[in-house]
Amino acid sequence: MLDNIPDTLDWRYETKFSLIRDDEQRFLDWIAGTPDFYRVYPTRRVNSVYLDSADYDCAIANLNGTGWRSKFRMRWYGIETNPETVTFEVKLKRGRLGTKQSCQVNLSTLDPCSLSSSETDLILRQVHKAGNIFGSVDILNPVLFVGYEREYFQGMSGVKMTVDRELIFQNVMDRQGVDNREIHRDLRIVLEFKFNPEQKDQATEIMSDFPFSATRNSKYILGLSHIGKAMYF
Repeated sequence: MLDNIPDTLDWRYETKFSLIRDDEQRFLDWIAGTPDFYRVYPTRRVNSVYLDSADYDCAIANLNGTGWRSKFRMRWYGIETNPETVTFEVKLKRGRLGTKQSCQVNLSTLDPCSLSSSETDLILRQVHKAGNIFGSVDILNPVLFVGYEREYFQGMSGVKMTVDRELIFQNVMDRQGVDNREIHRDLRIVLEFKFNPEQKDQATEIMSDFPFSATRNSKYILGLSHIGKAMYF
């Protein structure tokens, strides 16, 4: 699903950690004892609707660990369930490096969690018109809603960290509406260090003192497992 990827994109490392609730105090103790890290934005609600092909090509590429792969999503922030605009994003993965391309999409009165095929086509035509999204978006369909609370931190070296809690997932492959679908909750806490290649030494030093082990983690695949569409541990 990837094509025409230029060599000029800005890539960064994204190293993830998955914690259970019993780990939270150890994490808070680490933050308190690491004065280089400070909060840079207020906590906010992150909402995404992930899109995939009918054969789940994006999910399969992730599960197989395919070197070059992509994920597609519509994202907005806050508690609003019917935003007028969303950001359409494609996340590209090349080994351990990732990057992102995005464009604004006007939804007007459309519900991003209850799109018909014709409504999805209208949105994807906007994405095509923007001209800066890579990959075959015309074969995509809405699959999964993912929501969580995100905290933002940054170190003096510029290394960033996000902390995601209160994860919820909903199947959006029908038109029942977000208020009528089963909500699947996950109690784990997902942490992610994000840094440019030139910050790798500083990030390695920071993470060497981190009291947890890095792990692969995809909220999209985790959500698919909650709705019975994938196996994930």
